[in-house]
Amino acid sequence: MLDDKLFYQMVKDHEAWLADPSKGKPADFSGMDLKNHDFVNVDLQKANFEGADLEGLKFIRCNLAFVNFKHANLTDVIFSKCELYQTNMQSAKMVDCEFREVLMSKTIMTPKDDQKERYISKYVKIDD
Repeated sequence: MLDDKLFYQMVKDHEAWLADPSKGKPADFSGMDLKNHDFVNVDLQKANFEGADLEGLKFIRCNLAFVNFKHANLTDVIFSKCELYQTNMQSAKMVDCEFREVLMSKTIMTPKDDQKERYISKYVKIDD
């Protein structure tokens, strides 16, 4: 499991990289266990969560444009007031994943083959 100090440093470095690519570095959470960490008011554009375990996590007021959630465990994850533009959720485990007041455009949502989709959505706006 990722410790708090490293978690916050990765978020800080990512936001610095977004502001100026010569500073900081993009967040790569691929394959990590992030179960005890929530993201609130964070710009995570282009972050990589491929194969990460995010079960029960909350994304609140986050920019998740171009984020890679491919093969991630999104079970019981709550996305609230987030932007999901061209976000890749291909083959993610999305059991009881909630979308509350999110904006989705060109988002790839194809759950794992072995699961039955159970998304809970409230006030989802989908633009193409």
